[in-house]
Amino acid sequence: MAEASRELPEECWAMIFSLLDHHVPWESISLVCKQFLSLTNHLRTSIKVFDPSIQVLPRYHQRFTHLKQINLSDFWGDPDHAILVIAQYGFNLEQLNVSCNRVLCSPHL
Repeated sequence: MAEASRELPEECWAMIFSLLDHHVPWESISLVCKQFLSLTNHLRTSIKVFDPSIQVLPRYHQRFTHLKQINLSDFWGDPDHAILVIAQYGFNLEQLNVSCNRVLCSPHL
């Protein structure tokens, strides 16, 4: 007789992760194993971008396939270029937050 699997199915882990407080850093959970990394990537729907290097945005598009919100409010780079890259890569967003971006809200504009 075959031994029963002692691992929880991905659907169970996904349900557990989705019940966690949204402030729990999924980065820590994603370090546990490849299965958790894959699940947290799949479940992530929002991300805050700080890095002025726009090259991270295409990687986010590949890694986080269900992103609905991108927050650029603390983005240090050129927000116009970031928005252009987001549009070019076809993110399926519901919200793009650029409120009080340091560059956009600068009194020197």
